[in-house]
Amino acid sequence: MWYGVHCLEPFRVDAVMSMVGGRTRQQHSRESPRLLDRLIPPFVALAAMALAGSARAADLCPGPSRDLSPAIRPAASPLIPVRGGSDVDSMSDAADPLGPSDVLILVNADSPVSRSVADMYRRYYPEITDPQVLYLSGLADCGSPTARPADEIITRQQFETLIAQPVRDYLVATETVDSVYCIITTAGMPYRIEDTDPCLADVVCAPGAPGCNWGSNPDLTVQNRDRVNAASVESELAALFQIDPGIEPDPDCPDASPMPIDGRVVNPYQAYCSGIKSWAAGRDILSRRATFSWTHMWLVNRSPKIEGTFWGGGTCALNRTMCPGDLYLVARLDGPRARREYPIFAVKDMLDRSAAVSNPGAPAFVGYNSDMCAAVIDDSADTPPDTYSYSQVYNYPPIDHPSYTLDFDSFPTPPGAELITGSGFNEGNHYDLACIWLTGQTPTPGLLAYFTMPVGLGGTLVWDDTSQIMNQAFLDPTAQLVGLVTYGRNAGDGRPRDYLLTAGPDGGPLFRCAPGAIFSSLESFNAVTMFTDTPTTIHGKIAEFIAMGGSAAVGHAFEPERGALIQADFLLRNWLRDDDGDGVGDLALAEAVFTAMPYLSWSEVLIGDPLMRLRVGPGGCVHPEGCPWDVNGNSVVSMSDIVCILRAYNSHVGEPRYNPAADLNRNGVVSMSDIVEVLRHYNTVCYE
Repeated sequence: MWYGVHCLEPFRVDAVMSMVGGRTRQQHSRESPRLLDRLIPPFVALAAMALAGSARAADLCPGPSRDLSPAIRPAASPLIPVRGGSDVDSMSDAADPLGPSDVLILVNADSPVSRSVADMYRRYYPEITDPQVLYLSGLADCGSPTARPADEIITRQQFETLIAQPVRDYLVATETVDSVYCIITTAGMPYRIEDTDPCLADVVCAPGAPGCNWGSNPDLTVQNRDRVNAASVESELAALFQIDPGIEPDPDCPDASPMPIDGRVVNPYQAYCSGIKSWAAGRDILSRRATFSWTHMWLVNRSPKIEGTFWGGGTCALNRTMCPGDLYLVARLDGPRARREYPIFAVKDMLDRSAAVSNPGAPAFVGYNSDMCAAVIDDSADTPPDTYSYSQVYNYPPIDHPSYTLDFDSFPTPPGAELITGSGFNEGNHYDLACIWLTGQTPTPGLLAYFTMPVGLGGTLVWDDTSQIMNQAFLDPTAQLVGLVTYGRNAGDGRPRDYLLTAGPDGGPLFRCAPGAIFSSLESFNAVTMFTDTPTTIHGKIAEFIAMGGSAAVGHAFEPERGALIQADFLLRNWLRDDDGDGVGDLALAEAVFTAMPYLSWSEVLIGDPLMRLRVGPGGCVHPEGCPWDVNGNSVVSMSDIVCILRAYNSHVGEPRYNPAADLNRNGVVSMSDIVEVLRHYNTVCYE
């Protein structure tokens, strides 16, 4: 702390509290101007005194990259020396890792929440420049307090005219088609694209709407999975230029065509362990897209499309040329909220946790401590023979390749049928494989087991194949969750649909999370809405994992069908990957998640900071309730927190000065009631 709390004498705080009196709970719109006239000058004067007396005045109310909330409790071990800034360049083994210069943020210009989420993200990454933010008009605002689950849905025509084509035009006009690697969508933007066929209208529908209690009709989707063109916005943006209906095929490639939007398409990044920028040297999205042709695999029922030419073997394609470098990684900055609430506060909490594990310049940085962290594979003993955890890997290496994963040096392009022997793809239990890859041990069916992970960043792996509800009670008392893959309600163990929030010890959260905790479940409807008070969905929600204290989650915007489920083996192995042992995760969040996705142009959506990656530190756990009165994140509630509120005073969601960290009562406006909350907790030490 840079100045003692005695600098603000206690009687002054008491005096101010008495001036506020019974008005402490009133909203900004009802506060008396005379009261504000009396209160604001003393605060400004005191703030000026504090600033004038400090050699580090700028740090009293941290700038954009440091304005974080201390919802993370550090471990008892001392912090390692760190330097300021986002420090992204030191976070990867790659010479040029995925970082702030590689992103394009999409904003719904008509959504105050969307605008503020983009502004807030840039506080965490001040290197992001104005040209890296694109404002889109004409979209419904699904982030307002009056929004409903139906507002999260968009038509195909709206997606193409209001999102896809404006983004293509912008990337071309700014000559950044090949320099952008990651597209970020924001809360307030619709994210579910409905099907163009009226007969398939219930593939994507609003949870709770007549005839659509679950948000998606599973039978309708599975039976028509080769012709459904519903999708998540994020999955379509990943193949933004390939799905462009205006593609003119290369004259030398007469069979070339736009990527079909009907059905799902094999993801060329599936099963890789290399960072996306490994493909930077040869990246030429506009030219290459005109050379791609698409075929099916006749031995795969209702086959997905795959880039290449037809192969009589029926489980792959010949002459594959599309590679990971032709894609964009896409993540969404969104989170849980009830109706009549703003989602921006959940996004802020999520980004705080990301910074706490990946940004050593953040005041609440604690990093990843393998002695404190556990990954959990929550298998199902009641769903024999583990039906949902079997899936297909179409980018499987040739049988004589020494690894189960692909890397850029060996396979700059996914293997085609020319290199395949045997069946052409692997269909295996990716829960079993995750355990084997991370521990070297084959799990025993029907048992609860604990393993040490000797690979990557290390930690404990918990394998549960019993009929009990796996939760924090089965972990070491000091353990914190870093990754959870689970059958969820498909486990048949009687857990409630809000199990992430209520199936833990004493009816509380399922687990205690470490910063950087990620989640995936074998549940069809886990991302059909971000509204946590929509009770008609039968599965757990990825938004509820964020509410539980998680940092990221990936799920499905509609019924995915079994083959599209996120693959635990690639997800956990790549999230914890540290091949050179330098204590920094090799892949960023978006990279790790996309290597675990079987398909593009389908149902998947990732919420979380795409640039987050694990970095070794003393460790700490997430306290979802946080310490919101410590606005500047220095662990003490003091005058510097009031200074931060004054800097954003009288600003509303959507305005440039608005800072959600200063909006303590989360009503969308920074007002006197927020200052009062700081005064109520003045001199509090949040975490000792």
